Amino acid sequence: MSVTRHQVPVTPAWAVTDYKVQGGTYGAVTLDLHRQNVSSKDGSSHKRYCSVYVQLTRVRPLQDLSLLQRVTLADLNAKPDRLLLLEDQRLAELARSTEIAWEQMESSDEFRYGLVG
Repeated sequence: MSVTRHQVPVTPAWAVTDYKVQGGTYGAVTLDLHRQNVSSKDGSSHKRYCSVYVQLTRVRPLQDLSLLQRVTLADLNAKPDRLLLLEDQRLAELARSTEIAWEQMESSDEFRYGLVG
């Protein structure tokens, strides 16, 4: 009796979330970036906006990045949350006002002659 067995080659692999891989670098990554257009109730696609960035930046060099499906611009068309944009604007204004205050303090006589503090 003779038995012949045919088997598909199998490569051990695992799946992780984009949250889990933040800050990590991997030797090879296979991604599926083709998604249905899912937005939150306020109309933003912030989670997808952040997710695509995290996923694409986990592997170096790019030759080790594989995509399961062709990606279109619509798959990558996501925007940060409106509240994040407002917070970024608030922080930029705070940085500018701090810079102005520091320049005013540096130009004062008390600061130049070491009388501060």
